[in-house]
Amino acid sequence: MLRFTLACCFVFVLGFYADSQEIEKTLKCSGAISDVCLGNDKIYVATENACVDIFSQKDYSLLRKITLPKLVDFFGDSIKPNVYSVDAYSDKILIVSQGPDGFSDVFLTDGKHKAKLIDSKKKRLAVKKAVFVDGGSILMGMLSNEIGLFDIKKQKFDYLIQISPYAFSDFDLSDDKSKVYSSDESGIVHCLNVPDGKIRPDFESVNVDNVYQIDFSSNIIVTAGKDRRLGVYEIIRKNSFYLESAFLILSLGLSADGKTVAFMSGENGQFSLVDIESRKILFSANHGDSPLSAIRFLGENRLMTANEQSMLTIWKLNK
Repeated sequence: MLRFTLACCFVFVLGFYADSQEIEKTLKCSGAISDVCLGNDKIYVATENACVDIFSQKDYSLLRKITLPKLVDFFGDSIKPNVYSVDAYSDKILIVSQGPDGFSDVFLTDGKHKAKLIDSKKKRLAVKKAVFVDGGSILMGMLSNEIGLFDIKKQKFDYLIQISPYAFSDFDLSDDKSKVYSSDESGIVHCLNVPDGKIRPDFESVNVDNVYQIDFSSNIIVTAGKDRRLGVYEIIRKNSFYLESAFLILSLGLSADGKTVAFMSGENGQFSLVDIESRKILFSANHGDSPLSAIRFLGENRLMTANEQSMLTIWKLNK
C-alpha cells in the first residue's frame, strides 16, 4: 500500500471576494443535471429528463439535443429515463442511461446513428459511468464496483474486475489514460491499470465515508466526501491531507494544472474555490438554492457549476 502523510485538517472559514468572479452566462437545460463533460469545443450536459444537451463552448448557444426513448418502469408506467453520464471522443458521444428493472443502457452515437453497446434487457448490468479511453475502447464503472474495459469493435469486455465489495461511487482517468482512480462507499481511493486491469496498491484513505466524486489532473487527486472532507492526494510528493467543510461535499472539480479545486460547500448552491498549495479559499459564491451536481473548469479562467434545478452557470474568474 502506498503510504501518504496526513498533512492537516481544519474547518473552512468561508469568505467572499466580489471582484474575484462574475457570472458570464446561465444556461437552462432540459432537466436536472446529472453530468457534464467537455470536448470538441462543446459542452455536453446529461439530464434526468432523457436528454443530453450540447452547447457551444464559444458562444454557449444550444447546438442540439439527444433525446432517449421512454421506458417502462417497475410499476408499468412509461417514464423518461435518467441519463447518468455522458462523454465525447472525436464525433462520438457515449451515453449511460436508466434502463428497466434497475439496470442500465449504454448508447454510442455519432449524431446520425445510435447503437446500443449495453442493452439492459440482455446484459443486466448496473453501469453508473462510462468514458472513452480511445476511439475503440470504453471504461465502465458498475454499481457493483466492477470496472471493465469494453472493446467497441468486438462488442465485449476485455476484462471486468471487482475493485472492492463496496458500492461504486466514481472514477477518473489519469491524464495519459493509462490508469484509473476510483472510489466507493469506503472512502478509499483505488488505482487500476487501464490496459490490463491490474489492480495497484490503494492509497491510504483520508475519507472515512462515501466519496461522491473524484477528480484527477497533473498528479493530483481530489475527493468529495460524505464525511464533509475534501480529500487531496499529491502523488509526486507522496502526501495527502483533507480540508473539512461545514456540509457534506457532493461535487467538485479540479483545474487542469492541478493547482485549484472548486467544491460544493453548502446545501443551497454554495461553492468555494481553493488554492491547493496554500490551502486558502480564493472565493465563495452561490449558484441558485439547490445542491450542485457537477463542477467543471472551462479553461483557466472559467468555471461551470450545475445544479438540480436544470441550471448550468459559467463563471468568469478574475485572477
